[in-house]
Amino acid sequence: MEVDLGSSQAIGYVAVYNRLDCCQSWLGLYELWVSTTSGAPTVGTKCAEGDAGSSALVERRCPATGRYVSLLLPGSSRTLNIQELYVY
Repeated sequence: MEVDLGSSQAIGYVAVYNRLDCCQSWLGLYELWVSTTSGAPTVGTKCAEGDAGSSALVERRCPATGRYVSLLLPGSSRTLNIQELYVY
């Protein structure tokens, strides 16, 4: 999932709101990337990674500057199924 901020911005943290109705464990292991190039997140800065488990809310410091914020799920055959992603 990629969020376009419209222009390069200083980012403080990212909040991921997981679904509450089902499938919370699908988020699991994740990476947050900030990039200046659309469609190429891993060329930028990996600002956070972790295991969300079945948490309803994941907040991570993400001290980076860029236009695009990407939430990636490492591995194959994984489906991103979240409610919302906020960039602050």
